[in-house]
Amino acid sequence: MGVKFKNNVRSALDTAISASDLGLVVTFGDGTLFPAAGAGDYFYMTIEATDGSYEIVKVTARSGDSMTIVRAQEGTTARAFTAGASCALRITNQGLLDKVAEDNLATNSVTLSKLETLTAARVLGSVAGGNASQLTATQVLDLIGSTQGNVLYRGASSWAALGVGTAGQVLQSGGAGANPSWATGILVTDGDKGSITVSSSGTVWTLDDAAVTLAKMANLSQYQLIGRSSSGSGVPQAISTSADVYTMLGSANNAAIRTNIGLGSIATQGSGAVAITGGTIMGITSGQMTAKTSITTTGTMVLADADTVCFMTGNITLNGGVFSSPQVILFYSGASSRTITQGTSMTLRLGGTATTGDRTLAARTFAAALVIGTNEIVIAGSGVT
Repeated sequence: MGVKFKNNVRSALDTAISASDLGLVVTFGDGTLFPAAGAGDYFYMTIEATDGSYEIVKVTARSGDSMTIVRAQEGTTARAFTAGASCALRITNQGLLDKVAEDNLATNSVTLSKLETLTAARVLGSVAGGNASQLTATQVLDLIGSTQGNVLYRGASSWAALGVGTAGQVLQSGGAGANPSWATGILVTDGDKGSITVSSSGTVWTLDDAAVTLAKMANLSQYQLIGRSSSGSGVPQAISTSADVYTMLGSANNAAIRTNIGLGSIATQGSGAVAITGGTIMGITSGQMTAKTSITTTGTMVLADADTVCFMTGNITLNGGVFSSPQVILFYSGASSRTITQGTSMTLRLGGTATTGDRTLAARTFAAALVIGTNEIVIAGSGVT
């Protein structure tokens, strides 16, 4: 009971599915290639469209060629797929994680019944006898070498408990080779910016020798900040005017800020009306087209070969139930004569005639194959017989 795997399982959608469908049907007779899915069994399937987009689904039940699925697994998005889309049983990250988890549970004798009976705040751990079982709060604390309320820290060679601090205390480092400790005040040095000192009462901060009380901070109005004002007094206070902000940024106004950081007039234009009056725009790719190359140059073609150019290195076989209209495959025979074989459940037609059967491409022939239906393809071109 759990995740299932099988080697080299591949089929295609018999009918199209929408992004909300919770079931699918693969090519007639191919269902038995996939694992059986009894109670509690499942496997992960990857559905891939001809444009390379894909979705991982979790198959929780299978009856013949029909399967029940949970959509959008492992960060993929539920989407619509046309008939003929590839359905493959691939190894996925979650499938491996599930298998490892199953093996770990079996090794440590942890049954689902044990997991289902855990009470609130309980965890599983290894206790006497080596078997995993429920741990009490005391057992958890014993495992980490502490008592309730203590803070743990890593000493020179082992973990130790620091003890409970009092209200207002903070942890501070003990330095090299020393243990941490609780403190009622803290001194933070910030290089040439001076230092920040927090008193034991926690009520007064000093910053660059200018007092900033918590009361001042509490009285700040919405959107105000504490900072050095434009008056040049050097005393941190509430920044409330645009002049204060410009002073902090070293600029007189918005235009000066744009100049300082190298922004031109295009930075002031609305996104719906951008005017480009000069210069060169690099890297424009809109309107360019590059044909994909077929992954199969000899042998039996698969769905991934749809809408590609095939530079034939040998004879090609086209089977029925793989492609769907209006997909196209372009063939180039090269320096030798090649044959496109009419495979299982497929009808190959010679363009412009009623002739069906295998097609022969003379040397250096360019031919186009148009998918009319799942089991019918028309091939035409000079040099095709």
